[in-house]
Amino acid sequence: MSRRLPLLALACSLAFASPAFAQDPRPADAPIQARDESVPAVQKKPAVQEADSAAAPASQDGEARPSGPAVAVPNPDSAPTYDDSAERAQEAQTASQEKFWRDRFRDARQRVERLEKALESDKKALADPAHSGIPQMPLNSAGYRPPNPEMDEIKKRIPDEEKELAQAREDLADLDRQASRQAVPQYWRR
Repeated sequence: MSRRLPLLALACSLAFASPAFAQDPRPADAPIQARDESVPAVQKKPAVQEADSAAAPASQDGEARPSGPAVAVPNPDSAPTYDDSAERAQEAQTASQEKFWRDRFRDARQRVERLEKALESDKKALADPAHSGIPQMPLNSAGYRPPNPEMDEIKKRIPDEEKELAQAREDLADLDRQASRQAVPQYWRR
């Protein structure tokens, strides 16, 4: 019995190594036709046997004629006409979409840039009113300078400009996200 065990193991290993037990490289959820292509031709069985007796009917002169519908032969004298109106319409639509997106991004960027410049100008005027062109109020008899109404207006305007600038930047980011969702090319967004 102990001599037969190695022989049995050898026989089993050879049996499992045969092509019948080989792993199919295609996934298990692949269509059956795709998995059948990996089965060797010896193991395949034809689904339907075709009869060889169905030959093409012969003509009067003995030549075989193909059976089936007649094929129209194109006339070489007549050139095919190509209607490119659909292509032109598609190009026009693409061009108008490109202009639309470029204009929206240009306007959003200009708004952010304009607000940044205004905020920077106001902060400079607040930091150094003498060099910004804002007239300073003269000192009164007690050596006290009364509040400048223009400076007060700038102080009130700066927080509003910062909020508006933050909103403009958020609008630009929203526009970019919207363009991404609609698969707008990057070069249209510049």
